[in-house]
Amino acid sequence: MFRVIPAHQLPPRLEFSWLWAWMVAQGTMALLGGPGGVGQSHLVAALEVAVAAGMPFLEREVAQGEVLHVDYDTDPRLQGPWYPKVAAGLGVDGEALGRIRYLEPQEATKGLGEEGLKALLEMARQGPALIVIDSWSAAFPFVDSRRSDHVAEVMSYLKEIAKAGPAVLLLDHTPKPVQGLTALERGVAGSFYKLAGARSAFLLTRVPPKLTGGRDVLKLDALKNNLAPLMDPLGIERVWGPDTLEFALTDLPEEEARPSKLEQAKRAVLEVLEEGPKPRKEAIRLVAERVNAGERTT
Repeated sequence: MFRVIPAHQLPPRLEFSWLWAWMVAQGTMALLGGPGGVGQSHLVAALEVAVAAGMPFLEREVAQGEVLHVDYDTDPRLQGPWYPKVAAGLGVDGEALGRIRYLEPQEATKGLGEEGLKALLEMARQGPALIVIDSWSAAFPFVDSRRSDHVAEVMSYLKEIAKAGPAVLLLDHTPKPVQGLTALERGVAGSFYKLAGARSAFLLTRVPPKLTGGRDVLKLDALKNNLAPLMDPLGIERVWGPDTLEFALTDLPEEEARPSKLEQAKRAVLEVLEEGPKPRKEAIRLVAERVNAGERTT
């Protein structure tokens, strides 16, 4: 059942390449969550065009390559118009769009089952730089996202697809709002194994316009990143033109610039649990030391 490798024959250092510097690495799974309608599709379309053109995005270097966009959430009529808009915003000509291949499911309601995953694995072996799957709930309607065994099975297959070479970016949604908890504190919908299975995970939310003077500003939080230091939230302004859509980094209002104590505690809990099983009291003590959070918050 296992291939046994003596420890001295293991790779002595972690070697990988960034698809999007300090955010998403080649050969890994990444997760982007957010409330419905917040703008994930717009932002990802801009990243796809940046990858196709090999140009920086949000002031971070991007590797060039082919992109596959697997769309179970919308259809060509809705996704198609975003590509020329964000390409114009990035100053990219139409040639780059030819390196983006849109995969429209023939039977979208059935989801991305075993046959579809096998087909996607074969495509991944052909050398694309990025595969986008939109979205978890639409692509895997047969999976109970609250069941760790269901989620872990799908995530393990997606990680195999990523091991073939491309970065795999899975779009996801946040659960229904709960009074007293922000979207960030609620995280992505479903089992912890969804978040644990990704190398990096991000949450996109909209900053209330009353805090930005009416500007259209999004906030990108890092929920986890195993390959780089966990960044502070990024402020991203959307600038709309008649036929263009641009994204630019911007300062966040003070109220949005730092994660809450609850979110800091949640991140610390994930870090502690990923280090290995621990008694509950010991885990709480370690979290308290790292982020100065009380037992109730933890």
